[in-house]
Amino acid sequence: MFTTALFSALMAGLTVASPLSLTQRQFQGNYPPRTTANGFKLVANISTPSDIFDPPVHNWFLSGVHVGAGLNAAILVPNVDAAATLFVNGTGRDVSAQATSIGLPPIKYQGGATPMGLRFPMGPIEHATNLGLNFGPGNIGAGVVGGLRSPWAQAFTPYPYFIVCNETEPAYGRPQHAVKVAPSVESIPENCVAVTFLAQCATLPEDVFEGVDELNIHQLDAPCYEDVGAIDWSQYD
Repeated sequence: MFTTALFSALMAGLTVASPLSLTQRQFQGNYPPRTTANGFKLVANISTPSDIFDPPVHNWFLSGVHVGAGLNAAILVPNVDAAATLFVNGTGRDVSAQATSIGLPPIKYQGGATPMGLRFPMGPIEHATNLGLNFGPGNIGAGVVGGLRSPWAQAFTPYPYFIVCNETEPAYGRPQHAVKVAPSVESIPENCVAVTFLAQCATLPEDVFEGVDELNIHQLDAPCYEDVGAIDWSQYD
């Protein structure tokens, strides 16, 4: 599990790359090995002990629950089979500018297709705000950090904190673990904790983008871990 100090460092900013190498060895310290894949699932890593959740949601997966037409509130689920399979959408230039988005496989129907993506508010926010896995392209400014920017394979949005909350809304009154973004530590509600999302490798269906040229999707391989839950964090910085 991440230490509190490491979590704080991750939230503070991206690691500066050394010019000596184009591999993970350019980063001082010892880090779990990464690879790349055309898709990924997001795994919650909670570094701060909390009694908010019973059972704990550390190593649970990002998914969505239907809350309205074309709307799926982001939640955590314990089963990898129920996790959302995601991909990074953008160009190499978008990666450099952190202007990618996070997409889901498009919904195909006779005569067309509808994109799906990670949705969040565009612009400044003052309070914790829900994430969605909704119809429509993912919002620009989200992706997976890696490569020359960081030794970790972790998700990012324009906001400094992902949080997970113990609440019964908005999923039809059933208890759910809602995933949100927050602009500051002070904006994190008492029923929520900060979380880092690590990318676990997944494979997209071979025909996922066939017949959807009009959606202008540019899938990029993303840095990821083979099995986040199997990482022995005591071996790493």
